[in-house]
Parts: sequence; structure tokens; C-alpha cells
Amino acid sequence: MPAGNHALFLAYLNAYNSHEDIVLSPDDLWLMITIYYAKYVNDNAEKLRHIFVNHEGKITLTIQQGQPEPE
Repeated sequence: MPAGNHALFLAYLNAYNSHEDIVLSPDDLWLMITIYYAKYVNDNAEKLRHIFVNHEGKITLTIQQGQPEPE
């Protein structure tokens, strides 16, 4: 399996090859999970559309601010 763009795999591989420790926090793992989840959703947007929205096509979102924009 080529390492490609898999940052976590490359980090493990570099640590292994240079005989160093690797320390991962839970935030590192959650970030990896959310990145791959977002990629999956983007790659399968039409198949997953019914889970996230109740409309067909695109709609225009309008945001109303309570105060005027600074000049």
C-alpha cells in the first residue's frame, strides 16, 4: 500500500524508520476521522443527499445581521 497523502500513516512510517516515538492525542485521531468523513460525504454527495437536506438542487441562503457592517 503506497503511503500517498495519508499523513497519519506517513507519521508512523517516519517514526518507525528513524526509531523514534510517536505521540498522538485524541484530537489527532478525531481530526483524521472528520477529514475522511468529510471526504466521503463530498465524494458521495448525491447518494447521501436525503440524509442532510430535504430539497432538490441548490437553494440560496440569506443571513441577516443585527447590526450594520463596519465601514
